Amino acid sequence: MPVVALAGQGQIVHSLPYPNSLRTIRITSNQTNGLFTLTEGNIQVGEGMQLHIHHREDETFCVQEGQIQFRLNNNTFFASKGDCIFAPRQSMMAFRNKNTTGTRLLFFFTPGGIEEYFYRASPYFAQQPPNTNMTDQIAAEFGMELFGMPIWDDSRDISSNASGAHHSNVFLLLFAFVLCYKTNINF
Repeated sequence: MPVVALAGQGQIVHSLPYPNSLRTIRITSNQTNGLFTLTEGNIQVGEGMQLHIHHREDETFCVQEGQIQFRLNNNTFFASKGDCIFAPRQSMMAFRNKNTTGTRLLFFFTPGGIEEYFYRASPYFAQQPPNTNMTDQIAAEFGMELFGMPIWDDSRDISSNASGAHHSNVFLLLFAFVLCYKTNINF
């Protein structure tokens, strides 16, 4: 069944241990027969996700506005509006908004189901101070390993030579074709 995720719709959850770090669950795994989950989030200056590994799902980031700094395995790079980054499961990753206001990302998780982590962890992220012991425990239940915030080394930035950073708008087209193939949707 087709799904239409209108702007401004979706369930809002707290997603990181910062007071205003909210993410909107735009499309759930139930709506895609488990194929993927789509979330959207504004990342405030100074905020980001610690080093972590997803053991159950691949994660694709699409920068909608602003600029975000990524660490993907041993590569550090900046991604700007229109850039997409594919991080296959088992990848060590982190991101942060170093200094750009208005940064917004789409997050595709394949297969779906990660929204259940956000639903369960959100109340603990919303506490002040956040209860990171509980969010870490919930993350482990969902196949994530957390390693703390990285030491950001801008001298390792490969943004000007992105051969090691798998980011391209072509990925969105490929993703759409795979999704349509798996769900028997015709153009």
